[in-house]
Parts: sequence; C-alpha cells; structure tokens
Amino acid sequence: MRIYELTVIVRTGAKTEESKTAVKNILSKSGITTKEDFSWGLKRLAYAIDEEKDGYYLNLIVDAEPKAIAALDAEFRLNREILRHMAVVRPAVKTA
Repeated sequence: MRIYELTVIVRTGAKTEESKTAVKNILSKSGITTKEDFSWGLKRLAYAIDEEKDGYYLNLIVDAEPKAIAALDAEFRLNREILRHMAVVRPAVKTA
C-alpha cells in the first residue's frame, strides 16, 4: 500500500454535498482508505471548465494500491460531477 495525496474538484451548486459523498463512496468502493481530509472548500477556477467558474476542492490523504488508483481514475472520468482530479504519491518522510 502507498500513501497518495488526492485532489478532486467537484461542481458547485445544489449537488455539492451529494458530490462530496459520492467521491467518498467511490473511494470506499475501490478499497481506498481516507487517512486525512483537508478540504479547501469553494474556490474560483483559473479557467472555466465545462462553463463552471467555481469548484469545490477536496484534498485527501489516502492509502491505496496502485491498481486501485487506476480504477479510481476510470471511475472519476465517468462521473459528470467531478471536474478534475489528480493523485500523486506522497513522499516518505525520512527521519534522522
């Protein structure tokens, strides 16, 4: 298992809470455990995505297998409420 930092931008509006819940359900369905949740909230996008000018940013620290991240990528691409997503491996902290 690796530790990933996952950033997801979901559409704003009436369905924002449902979209956040859907993201967490997709994570649990894929066998990914959320360690920490640093949601940034509503932010202005640098450029419009599908005519959306604002997005709700979720920043999560997750524990997952690389295959689960690939499956997560495919699942997020199918969900219209998710504007963008990115998962990066979090570097291990070295101690002295």
